[in-house]
Amino acid sequence: MEDSINFIQAFIGKEYEALVAQWTEHDDSIFEEKRNEVRQFYGAYLTPEVNRPEPVDNKWFKKGKKYLDMIQPRALFQVKQYEHPTLGNLYRCYVSTTQRDDNNYFSCLYVANTEQGIKIVAQYNTDFEGGWNWRGGVKLDTLGKLIEVRKFQAPTDPENLKDYEAE
Repeated sequence: MEDSINFIQAFIGKEYEALVAQWTEHDDSIFEEKRNEVRQFYGAYLTPEVNRPEPVDNKWFKKGKKYLDMIQPRALFQVKQYEHPTLGNLYRCYVSTTQRDDNNYFSCLYVANTEQGIKIVAQYNTDFEGGWNWRGGVKLDTLGKLIEVRKFQAPTDPENLKDYEAE
């Protein structure tokens, strides 16, 4: 569990650094380096949601000043460990968006040990009706037996909070 928690926390930090670089870094090679650092966390054909057009101009960076005021690192709410029938230990990491003051579930990032080490192997986003939509990676029809739950921060949405307090 500890390795997966450290992994997802490192991902959240690197993703935020890359988002900041997306809007502030004039040197494309440095931006790409930051983006590649995030890409290293993904497996199963998933890719980072950190992009910008080429080439970028002063208008882009001016727009970025406003954007930076609207973002934050994702909140990590809880991590649930499952014994998945084929993936082994599977960690379901409940996170927010990167929008400032968002304190609600948005994604479940599923982390597992792969041949390339620990990776995000699937992403599901909320459908805003209490369910989850597959966004990429491995499709998970079953999660397996729940082994452990580690809580970090309670969400504010009443439905999210009910789920958070359920286990």
